[in-house]
Amino acid sequence: MKKPVVIGLAVVVLAAVVAGGYWWYQSRQDNGLTLYGNVDIRTVNLSFRVGGRVESLAVDEGDAIKAGQVLANWITSRMRLP
Repeated sequence: MKKPVVIGLAVVVLAAVVAGGYWWYQSRQDNGLTLYGNVDIRTVNLSFRVGGRVESLAVDEGDAIKAGQVLANWITSRMRLP
């Protein structure tokens, strides 16, 4: 009578360990979505509140970007007060 209880308990513990390992493995996976493609627009007319020239580009063609990321900086010497 004691042997079936021990076997049953061992099966339950083994199932719990397997389920816990599976849950841990799934929680460590990156669920981000990455899409690849091309933007067909090559020229865009932009409008700014202040005039100036582009000082530097922060990204190159083919770089991955995120929402809110700075893409370019412009010369701000005219905007500063003397």
